[in-house]
Amino acid sequence: MTKEAHDELKDDFTNEISSVTKFKSLMVITKELARLGAEVGSIFIEFWNEKTAQQGVKKVKGRIYDGCEIRTCYIEENLYKSQMFPEFSIEAPNV
Repeated sequence: MTKEAHDELKDDFTNEISSVTKFKSLMVITKELARLGAEVGSIFIEFWNEKTAQQGVKKVKGRIYDGCEIRTCYIEENLYKSQMFPEFSIEAPNV
């Protein structure tokens, strides 16, 4: 994924999700961050609570982006912070 494609994807999803709810952080997976369950181009969004997560999911689930259907899933916060991306477990600013 090129830097331009990464930045465009991040901006597009930041704008989409911001139009319906607030969230803590949004991360687009790059080659350096790819691991089981997190392919290049995957997007991980950390929401403030279950309600804001449901609003974000409702906005994008099943839509088509760049020819691909958007799929969503919930990851337990403990798993996300301890196993998936422990390097990003610091609090992010309110977006």
